[in-house]
This record gives sequence, C-alpha cells and structure tokens, in this order.
Amino acid sequence: MSKLAWSNPCFEVWLLLHYSNHTRFVENAKRARDLLREHNPAWDKTALDFANFRDRIEDACRRADRLDPPPEGNPSTSVGQIIAALRDDRARTGT
Repeated sequence: MSKLAWSNPCFEVWLLLHYSNHTRFVENAKRARDLLREHNPAWDKTALDFANFRDRIEDACRRADRLDPPPEGNPSTSVGQIIAALRDDRARTGT
C-alpha cells in the first residue's frame, strides 16, 4: 500500500514542528516560512539542510500526531506517519 505525505498548508509546517508545538492556524506558505525563520533565521527552501532538523525528528513526530489530521486540519502533516512506516519497514527487513 502506498501512502501520501500531506501537510496543510505546506511542507514547512512539518519543519516548524521540529522547533515548536505550533497548533495555531497557518494562513499560507509565506506565513509558515516566516514562523520557521523565527526559529531558524537562515532557513532557505532552496537549500534545505537536514542537519538542522535531524535531532528533532522525534519531537516533530510527537507534535504532528497531536494535530488534527490532514488535509482538513490546519496546521497538519502526515510526514511523521511516513517516517514511522519507513522505520517499520526497515525493522522488518533488517536493513
């Protein structure tokens, strides 16, 4: 079964959850970007540095699970569910 990673209103919601438990409505992608830059002023969509987020993945997954589900919830994201599925697959296959 294939899954789709959904974030509302945009992927930056997933990144924002690495830094804070953001539960307030996010108007649009520009607002999400501005919120993200409050935590990481140098953040640039065209030069995503995984190192800035790696150590906070568990926090982001936990925070995302507490939000209303996408696509209706705002903010919302299912990226954490994709990460969990990848981890389960890795554990199952031993790779």
